Amino acid sequence: MRSAWLLCFLLIAAIAPAQRPWESAMVKLPPFAQPGLDQRIQHILVQMDAFDGDSAMVLIGEALGAIDLDKDPEPRYYLLSYRAEVLYYQGFYNEAVRDLSVCADLADRMHDSLFMANVYNLQGLLQENIGRGASARDQLRKALAWFPAHPAARYPVSELFHIHGNMGKYLLDAGVLDSARFHLQRSLELAVAAGAERAVAVAWGQLGGLSMAEQQPDSALAYFQRSFELVDGALDRDVALDGLMGIAKVYAGLKDIPRTRQALARAEAYLQQYASRIGLASRRDQAKSTYQVLQRIQDLNGALAARERWARLDSTINEGNIRSALATQAALHRTDASLALEREHARLTAETMKRLELSRNMVIAGAAAAVAILALLAIILQNKRRNYRKLAGMQLAQAEQEKTIAELRIREQVGRDMHDDLGAGLSSLKMRSEMAARNETDAEKRGQWQRLAGTAGELIGSLRQIIWAMNDDQATVEDLVVYATNHVRRSMDEHGISLQVRTPGPWPDGLLTSEQRRNIFLVIKEATHNIVKHAGAKNVELSMDMEGHLLAVRIADDGIGMPATTRAEQGNGLRNMARRMQALQGELEFRNGENAGTLIRFRTPCKPVPRGI
Repeated sequence: MRSAWLLCFLLIAAIAPAQRPWESAMVKLPPFAQPGLDQRIQHILVQMDAFDGDSAMVLIGEALGAIDLDKDPEPRYYLLSYRAEVLYYQGFYNEAVRDLSVCADLADRMHDSLFMANVYNLQGLLQENIGRGASARDQLRKALAWFPAHPAARYPVSELFHIHGNMGKYLLDAGVLDSARFHLQRSLELAVAAGAERAVAVAWGQLGGLSMAEQQPDSALAYFQRSFELVDGALDRDVALDGLMGIAKVYAGLKDIPRTRQALARAEAYLQQYASRIGLASRRDQAKSTYQVLQRIQDLNGALAARERWARLDSTINEGNIRSALATQAALHRTDASLALEREHARLTAETMKRLELSRNMVIAGAAAAVAILALLAIILQNKRRNYRKLAGMQLAQAEQEKTIAELRIREQVGRDMHDDLGAGLSSLKMRSEMAARNETDAEKRGQWQRLAGTAGELIGSLRQIIWAMNDDQATVEDLVVYATNHVRRSMDEHGISLQVRTPGPWPDGLLTSEQRRNIFLVIKEATHNIVKHAGAKNVELSMDMEGHLLAVRIADDGIGMPATTRAEQGNGLRNMARRMQALQGELEFRNGENAGTLIRFRTPCKPVPRGI
């Protein structure tokens, strides 16, 4: 009966309009008079809604280059606040903070309290994500204080229900449940009044989490179900997926295993059905929640599989943010860890030898005893030796595990440290070079800027390839095949070349070394580069298959073919390909095709190392 009354209340609240005038939706002001500027901003918003951060960053850079930064504070504010939001979702928090500092100065110059509230709201989200809870709370309080009674804006900015929702989520995570309920209910009321269905659904979901924290499973189920139903038809698939996972969490808390599994299956089916509408971050959060739910119901095998999927998705999201210095620093740390392991091994060996020496002395001292006593001592000595060897093996294994953990921590730390330096610096260099090229009237200087932007883009791509080669979460033969074919497909698509791919498999299990993956991929990349730059081809065929323990790759095109040159006259690219195959003890062949074009074929030993436990 209680659940029925609660459902009735939720339905009434969801459709009841707000009565107070200051709860109405934000007034939309006319767009900028310059048609080009308005079109640019609308295009940026479309890319942001599609979570295409790279495209949005390029468009924002172009728009900033098209306005007078000193005379146009309002369009500059919108563009910088949108760029800060994109940087926030990409994890470049320091760059986002810098943009928001400029936005705060612009809002102060324009005496616009709504713009100032928008800055404080975004700063609150940034502070919460870098672990500064007290600062996040203060920023969100300032956002509430600055928000005007009658808000109006030309383009989307933070609304009052956004700020209340963010404050409610922070307080819920901090365990301040009464205050969290106030802000979440306030967010719900304002979102209903504004007709913002996505925000309403998010508020229902947060109230579901609050009800779980308050040990009210019936209320939580009603909230999560309402959240799912509201946005499922509105195509907000990520919020709908959160609602389904919330239902699974409630059943897991009730120890209702059949319904828990049914809810998880429903969420997984939903994810598969609408995968194209659900972002990578939402898929990672779903894998994390699945791991927590399965762990809660003691399904250890399922939890382990979900944990691996969670880690793989999280690694994919973060892989583009580590700088090239990772290899050098990791090598140094590996050296330090190896020295520490050797010292520990020497210490354990010395201790073991001392114990063995003591045992031998005991045997010598008891040599005069009866045969029965000698036999007993021999048995005791044998048992002790076995135990010492077992202990030494366990300690060595533990030291090896600690070494591995240390390496992973080093990679993670360096990745975080470099998040806002090399990756952001290269992106900024590329963007600024492109802006300078557009504004340069001198053709020679414009060409120099364009080449600099191209070089920065190539460095960003090289960084991603280096990180991929070092990433143990994507080290199988199948991962290599997927990564390489995706690279070739992108290159061919960019230049309008038809591509046929044949990768029948099956692929062996186990992991390849970083050297194997990098050399194989770079040979394929060099071959692709030659086709795009020199072959003049219209059609390309790529084949990858296993021949025993050999990976066989064949790349053929219908271009102009190879010139008749001697080995000494061959370019650096072909020589580099040959050297890489030689380093892997593989075979490389490149020649003109039977009819036309060029044929490149290589085979390399590719026996993966078994996966560790």
